[in-house]
Amino acid sequence: MSGLLTKVGPSHSEHKIGEYNIEPFKEHNPLFYKNDNGMKYLLNHLEQLLDDELEIDFQSGEISNVTEPPDIIKLEGVSMFPLIGILIIFLGVISPIFIVIGFLFCFIGWIPMMTTLIFLLFGGNQEEYREEVIQKIEIGGGVYRNGWISGVINGLDTYYYLHLEHHDVSIMRAWEISHDEELNISSEVYSYGGSDDGGVTGRFITSFTPLSPESVTELESNQCPNIGNSRKQVNLACERAVKYGLELKSKWPGTIILESIPQINEIMKKSVNQKKLSRIISKINPENLSDLQSTYHDVKFLNY
Repeated sequence: MSGLLTKVGPSHSEHKIGEYNIEPFKEHNPLFYKNDNGMKYLLNHLEQLLDDELEIDFQSGEISNVTEPPDIIKLEGVSMFPLIGILIIFLGVISPIFIVIGFLFCFIGWIPMMTTLIFLLFGGNQEEYREEVIQKIEIGGGVYRNGWISGVINGLDTYYYLHLEHHDVSIMRAWEISHDEELNISSEVYSYGGSDDGGVTGRFITSFTPLSPESVTELESNQCPNIGNSRKQVNLACERAVKYGLELKSKWPGTIILESIPQINEIMKKSVNQKKLSRIISKINPENLSDLQSTYHDVKFLNY
């Protein structure tokens, strides 16, 4: 592999590959990047890629095939329950049971009604959008094919990110991954869901930086619910990091760096408190410590 670290290369003017029209690469957009081998491999295997004939790692995105226009969203069905419930509540003058039934209708339909109202207020012109989709379905001969996909082509070690509309393909990224390319595994603790069904958990975030910091590319995330500072939780997080690192070795040809586990990240994102950091690291048992160091090329948080 060449591992050519450059944004500059021969321009790929618009041309056809099979049934696909390849749009010119946008050289000066910071979100777009390529190297020569990456572009070559991607173009040579583009039809196989779009026909789902290749094994893809870190796969993300979707290309949809729309054959029917979207329905017009309006207040109907369950989203009408709160309005019906209010009317039933007024019948409470006849019997208290109507008040209970009315509140039940309001409770069941509240979220659907609010979701529908928010979409009606901020979702744009539905009729105009529906008409636009109908036209695109007609242009596509009965199907509107549209979407984006990204991933790393297994065996070619080439990362791609492209957008497809009908048969027009815009290649945003095409990068051959060299043997010395770093895959960075960071971590974070984050909240999810609402006040009733939410919680706090952790995850590992996998990314690489092909060019400058503005080109940092996140590939995937992996859950790590072990975020507590007890000895047990810290070691469980380390075990998850080891397991995840072993999985990544079959996908990534370059070096793999572990920046942190969730407990360490919580300390480091505020400031590197050496005392707190040492306290967490001291809880890692020798076996897990050895496994981390043998799995990853570098474990950054052990260097502080």
